[in-house]
Amino acid sequence: MTPELDLIPWPRKLVLEPGATAFLPSDPGRLRFHGLRDDDDRFAAQLVSQTLRSLGSDGFGEANSPLDGRPAEIIFETARPRAPDDGSYRLTLERHRITIAAGGASGRYYGAQTLRQLILSRGWRLPCLRVEDAPDFRFRGFLHDVSRGKVPRRRTLEELVAWLGFLKINHLQLYIEHPFAFARHPLIGRGHSPLTPADIRALDQVCRRHHVQLVPNLQSFGHAARLLALPRYRHLAESGFRGGWTLSPAESGTYRLLDELYGDFLPHFSSGPYFNVDCDETWDLGRGKSAARARAVGVGRVYLDHILRVRQLAARHGRRIQIWGDILARHPELIGELPDDVVLLNWDYEARPEADYRRRLEPAAEAGLEHWVCPGTSSWNSLFFRRSNARGNLQGLASAGRTTGALGYLITDWGDNGHYNFLSFSHWSLAYGAERAWRTRPPRTADRRFDRRFARLFLADPEGRWVEPIERLGELYRDFGVVIPNNSAERWLLTGPPAAGKDRLAVSRELRRYNAITRKGLDRAVESAEIALAGIELIEPPRASLRRLAGEWRLGARLAAHACRRALRLNYGLGDRRLLLQEIETLKDEFRGRWLERNRRSDLAETLRDFDEIRRGYASSRLRRLRF
Repeated sequence: MTPELDLIPWPRKLVLEPGATAFLPSDPGRLRFHGLRDDDDRFAAQLVSQTLRSLGSDGFGEANSPLDGRPAEIIFETARPRAPDDGSYRLTLERHRITIAAGGASGRYYGAQTLRQLILSRGWRLPCLRVEDAPDFRFRGFLHDVSRGKVPRRRTLEELVAWLGFLKINHLQLYIEHPFAFARHPLIGRGHSPLTPADIRALDQVCRRHHVQLVPNLQSFGHAARLLALPRYRHLAESGFRGGWTLSPAESGTYRLLDELYGDFLPHFSSGPYFNVDCDETWDLGRGKSAARARAVGVGRVYLDHILRVRQLAARHGRRIQIWGDILARHPELIGELPDDVVLLNWDYEARPEADYRRRLEPAAEAGLEHWVCPGTSSWNSLFFRRSNARGNLQGLASAGRTTGALGYLITDWGDNGHYNFLSFSHWSLAYGAERAWRTRPPRTADRRFDRRFARLFLADPEGRWVEPIERLGELYRDFGVVIPNNSAERWLLTGPPAAGKDRLAVSRELRRYNAITRKGLDRAVESAEIALAGIELIEPPRASLRRLAGEWRLGARLAAHACRRALRLNYGLGDRRLLLQEIETLKDEFRGRWLERNRRSDLAETLRDFDEIRRGYASSRLRRLRF
């Protein structure tokens, strides 16, 4: 039977001594650490002391710890010193002694994180136990989009790194299309609150302390719209698609530009050897300047030639490139021609049968390539996250990746179409994915208790008051009776059609789904949002960071309810237009404030224009049906 302990990720092996209790002092000054080898161990010990100090004087129990005047000891040991530092560790809790043993610093750090989680959930009175633990995936990563309108403040990124370390995530990428201050090409990031070299170097130092590799990520083929909109670079576009989307491999200037961008960007990252050059969704490749070459050798070959040239540019900086697997998935005959130092990142963001995922991974595995699996948080194009979809996607790709020998597991968090989704809306999915990266299949009893474990550890909620709001808002996308892939309906009911800028024929099926939403579905979604909102209002978070998170979730619930009431007004004539007008103005002001608490101004003005458009619609005396 799985013990009811609040640990995320769930450890590989946990053995309890029934009835035996270990004690930590209510006064952290009476805690004694032994065997600290270096600054890494001292930092891990400091985190344990800070966690104990955060409990206050009661430690979830009596006023004083019954230690009979003796200090508790925490011993850091080096186990199997010749073994690689793979993150494995052993944690033993005895009556007055705790031992953390590992072959390297990261393992001792992870053992300290497990101890911190036990302290947060049990106070100074802990069960005597033994944990033997090791990760399933060598690389456990998180990718955060900073290019779709929202660039986090440095403090926000540093808080994120500490949270990743707590979850035993060891790899972080910031997805960058343009918001970086390139020394030789400053126009690219100008006006978008770009990250600076100093930001990257500072974040890199924080990452090292938490045993997280900060891996450079720079889009190097498609998704170049912001760059190609600038007159200086417009001639590098493959075609006029979306005003310029893909860097053309037919232009020699493309490679001169990438060489200079890499030279400005890569030296600020200390972790090696990976460099994600992205190169996904090159929708117009072979339809513009490279069309003649594509007719001669095929679009797949044109794509592969670009990858090989980018690989050479990255190698000058001692980097191995990672690329997304979507384009080569259409040309599986070319996968075997990739050099064996190229890492294929296979992404899929919908919950599917595991066999479907395996079929997508098998070509890379059969070619002997290092490949990673890349599920998503299911929070973009949404006001929350698609909880059931996230669960199936995160679990399914973990299992498929283990079967095909994937080396890494990268949880992606995108910000498509204005990045309405606050980072806190992705926390549940990130924690769930972190558990799957560490232990692909935890015990069923532990999995059933995941929401309560999450509420206790990350929301300081031992009573489980957050559980219902998480479920209500996480499943809200299904209340409409119509499920749209890669989207949640309430997001687009708020701001307008998801097909802006796309080929309408390509999205006609998606649009029909939106237009199939009924009044009953809208009423159901409003009810869920309002029940969740009422539940959050009753919660009194104990810390400022949690009060900020609760404020973001309250705002999201209000936006979701407003989106549904907007559709009810426009499609069915229900609701008071004046009240809706007042509410959207209030929501706009709060959204602006919440955005700026965690993020730079970046492209906030573009996002706020959506609110202005909604307001103008309410102010108009002409009622327009909400059809996509």
